[in-house]
Amino acid sequence: MSHQAGELLDGRYRLGDRIASGGMGDVWQGTDVLLNRAVAVKTLRDDRATDPHFHRRFQNEARVMAALHHPGIADVYDFGRRPGDPYLVMAFVHGQPLDRRLAGHGRIPVGETMAIVAQVARALQAAHDVGIVHRDVKPGNIIVQPDGTAVLVDFGIAHSAGSADLTATKEVLGTPHYLAPERLSKQGAGPAADLYALGAVAYHCLAGQPPFTAEDTLAIAMQHLREEPPRLPPDIPAAARDVVTTALAKDPADRFPSAATMADAAQRAAGSAFAAATTVLRPGRTEPPEAPTVRLRGRHSKALMLVLVALALVAGFTTLAVAGPFGHGPGSPVPSVSVPAGPPSATPDGHGAGGTTTRTPASPQQTATSRPTTPAPTTPRTTPTTTPPTTPPATTPPATTPPTTTPPPTTAPVTTAPPSPPPATTPTGPQAGLPQRPAQGGDSGL
Repeated sequence: MSHQAGELLDGRYRLGDRIASGGMGDVWQGTDVLLNRAVAVKTLRDDRATDPHFHRRFQNEARVMAALHHPGIADVYDFGRRPGDPYLVMAFVHGQPLDRRLAGHGRIPVGETMAIVAQVARALQAAHDVGIVHRDVKPGNIIVQPDGTAVLVDFGIAHSAGSADLTATKEVLGTPHYLAPERLSKQGAGPAADLYALGAVAYHCLAGQPPFTAEDTLAIAMQHLREEPPRLPPDIPAAARDVVTTALAKDPADRFPSAATMADAAQRAAGSAFAAATTVLRPGRTEPPEAPTVRLRGRHSKALMLVLVALALVAGFTTLAVAGPFGHGPGSPVPSVSVPAGPPSATPDGHGAGGTTTRTPASPQQTATSRPTTPAPTTPRTTPTTTPPTTPPATTPPATTPPTTTPPPTTAPVTTAPPSPPPATTPTGPQAGLPQRPAQGGDSGL
């Protein structure tokens, strides 16, 4: 009998929107008002529901499916046996039927297609293990959930509908685009027929259309029996192509030996497709491009070399600054100092000392005896090793701070140089900046 939205079946299942319709009946989104949960309710067409033979087969199929539990198969909750109006209550699967997705996208990527095929094949293996053949595998009976999980639905109606064989009026029941050749030739439909149908679904996803597309259903049936499907697009990898070709073999013995074997092959093809998709960075290339990390290393090497050169220059300038303007750093040996001599005086050899006398650094004891008794200035200095010259030296900056000019000590008197004295030589090294005292003797100028 005909149904409509809002109708309550057996006081428990309220029909909502019609979500699918086919040659065998309709599928409704419903609500179990007793348990307050969403369900899917399948009702049969009037001409099928009144057939006693069909009614018994439908009921037996519902009992078998109720005992089958698999993540890729919608669970069966209940079977209604109203007179002349049987119905099947199943879990409501949230997602999009594969046929709607094909209508909106045309083609589905290889990796995603092979992943769907692998999941559906495992669901078929679970059904085949308990002796159930789906017999109506098609995009409309595959629901893809938002997380990518594929669920196979509509077992009972397809199996109970008489396997969609040719009738006396040459009418093909079911969906002819995915029917195996043996079903059309009435050789019987075993598990291999489901694998052929799944191969046709995979072909549709990869090519954007079913393998055979004639003008009428009888012509399509003849193509399944006698013709080979057109070649898949050239961008389909060999692994995915082999899965489809094996599943669409005309002889059932040439197909995969089981649905589990087909699932494994499809899973490997999906992995290869996903791996290839991650390595192709630019379209039109058949090989992965050169890794960009090589170019990055070259730039990093140049930058590192520039940094090292800059550090070397900074270290050189720092060394020069520490060493001072005369190139003698802290701790360097003090060279001999040439100082101007005082007025002529007697020397052990009887010659005057009016010229320049080269003196070697005196020992600390000698320096201590010749040092004046006045307190030492607070300017940091090292222990002098030579007798200061009789003539006040020119003002020079301390060795450790070249840019700074240190004025002479206030205690050093300004003296008038003797007639025609030799040019004053700026003391270097530790003597720079030391306070000076007047020369001893009668030539002090006072």
